[in-house]
Amino acid sequence: MKQNKNIYYVYALVSSLDNKPFYIGKGKGRRMNCHLEFYFRCEKLSKEEFNSKKRINKKKFYKIRKILKNGGYIIYKKIISNLSDEKALRVEKNIIKIIGLKNLCNLTNGGEGISGFK
Repeated sequence: MKQNKNIYYVYALVSSLDNKPFYIGKGKGRRMNCHLEFYFRCEKLSKEEFNSKKRINKKKFYKIRKILKNGGYIIYKKIISNLSDEKALRVEKNIIKIIGLKNLCNLTNGGEGISGFK
């Protein structure tokens, strides 16, 4: 049986407060829904633990905090689905370029994601 390689998608996290995307990502499965779960896990860390973690996108963390504290919520939007890993990375990079990195919480221009990272 042939395995479908087009299992990836590109998504946006959008603030309900202004309906603007603040993060663009590439994922598969539940990836797009993990950001809020990760935020709440980080909220439980001490300030020292939080500051020592290099893998936390602090810009995205503080953006989510601001949205929630102001009564908003995160909207998850799949932009495009059924992509290969390579195509999804290219699309992610192009969308970040169109929106502008300065308008997002992404730390890079995209396209260098690690597939299968947990």
